[in-house]
Amino acid sequence: MPVDYFGALYSASLAVGGIMGYVKSGSIISMAAGMTTGSLAGYGAYQMSVDQKNAGLSLCVSTFMSALMGYRFVMTRKIMPAGIVAAASTLMTVRNSLYFYMKT
Repeated sequence: MPVDYFGALYSASLAVGGIMGYVKSGSIISMAAGMTTGSLAGYGAYQMSVDQKNAGLSLCVSTFMSALMGYRFVMTRKIMPAGIVAAASTLMTVRNSLYFYMKT
């Protein structure tokens, strides 16, 4: 059973980003959103560790974060955090799509 290290790293970065948003600006919404998406991505990484074709949840979370943070990046033009999270989420979306749609 191979461990999904990239998925685990991605989920941890979402959770840590939410905590950093809380520490930096006192935003409870940022912390709640980061912990929620990080937890969902972590569970998705666990599911992919059990069966690599079970990438549905990971794909949904990474697609959602790509769209949300991509929109925020376009509106604010701030690299940190919107641009970085949008780029990482887009890479995870491509990766998870390949696993989700693989036939073998």
